[in-house]
Amino acid sequence: ETLELALEEARELVPEAPAVAVSGVTGDGLDDLRSALDDVAAAVEQRRSDGPARLYVDRVFSLRGAGTVVTGTLWSGSIGEGDQLRLAPGGREVRVRSVQVHDRPVARAEAGQRVAVGLPGLSRDEVQRGDALVPAGAFPSSYRLEVALDELEPVADGARLTVHHGTRRIPARVVRVGEEHAQLRLAEPVVAARGDRVVLRGETTVGGGVVLDPAPPRGRDEARDELLAQSDPASIVRALVHEPVRVDELSSRALLAPAELGEGLDAVRVVDGWAFSEEWLEELGSSVEARLRERAESSPHDPGLSTAELLPARPWAGVVIGLLPVERRG
Repeated sequence: ETLELALEEARELVPEAPAVAVSGVTGDGLDDLRSALDDVAAAVEQRRSDGPARLYVDRVFSLRGAGTVVTGTLWSGSIGEGDQLRLAPGGREVRVRSVQVHDRPVARAEAGQRVAVGLPGLSRDEVQRGDALVPAGAFPSSYRLEVALDELEPVADGARLTVHHGTRRIPARVVRVGEEHAQLRLAEPVVAARGDRVVLRGETTVGGGVVLDPAPPRGRDEARDELLAQSDPASIVRALVHEPVRVDELSSRALLAPAELGEGLDAVRVVDGWAFSEEWLEELGSSVEARLRERAESSPHDPGLSTAELLPARPWAGVVIGLLPVERRG
């Protein structure tokens, strides 16, 4: 009867997970547990190896002759000997000297594996649990996370909670954005990507969430959150891109995996590494044409205007001026 009560309580606490009874004394139920773990593992989405590397440090130690070693699970990408990485959010640059998976040296470790990374020239006190090993410029460091909430208990606007992400726990204040979304204002910066999961705890676990934007602007914008909650890359890129923005800057926002970003960019115009919307280009063309007409009327003998006079002094000016009709450039 006690066993049945324990199983029933487990099913109530985690209703979507299988409950398996196992005896730590006799070993009864271990085969059932292995089978259940296999079933769950088969349904888990595999980590992405096509994106930039990201490893959250869970342990740091020193070995004679090897120096400082950090361990963690590789969330995405791969890590190999000689890679130049960055310890975020601090920003310290490091070089990988050795990589091991389950105590065996490997040329490269792939996403999803448990990894030990040797980092020469780094003292043990310069890295701590919760730091992330990432390529420079690949992920933002932010004091804010925009999330889609999954509440076990009601989470009030302004609530003070602890956010668990990667291998860190960070004090935070919750700013509700509509009924389903919230912005987490963090006491310390975090390195995250869209799609990451977080756990929210007070005295107990009150819920969790999925990251929609790892570095959102300050303020509440429910319509933007609804767009970011979609899985369609084109809709996400259209929500982010209006006037020109560098493609590598979009990539570093960690809102879309490389393949998804490539798909999403088909929804906008991309020229020489700049992405912008067709609507913005039309608005710019109309503005340039109006200024040229005004100039032609006021100075018919000198109707032309230079690019510097027509467009703001922005890095993209020389790229987009050639996309405007010739008659509008004068």
